[in-house]
Amino acid sequence: MNKEQRTVDMKKGARGWTIVVMLDNIRIDSFHGFAHMHIHRKHPHLTIEVQDAETVYKIVTKHLERNRKVETEKLVEELGGKK
Repeated sequence: MNKEQRTVDMKKGARGWTIVVMLDNIRIDSFHGFAHMHIHRKHPHLTIEVQDAETVYKIVTKHLERNRKVETEKLVEELGGKK
């Protein structure tokens, strides 16, 4: 794998689901009973409107295909993010 290649990984478990975008340090999960997005570790999480893991995964992967990188503000908007 290319060191600079972004990957999107989705996992489901008993506590909820998680989607991780490697290289950008972004995690989207539902571990607290609602879907939310962690952008880097220094920021608090952002609640997002999209709650379905497969839909979130599709939005994230299409965002990466279209932009070739994560444009954080656009991705938050696409997921219906709110602080």
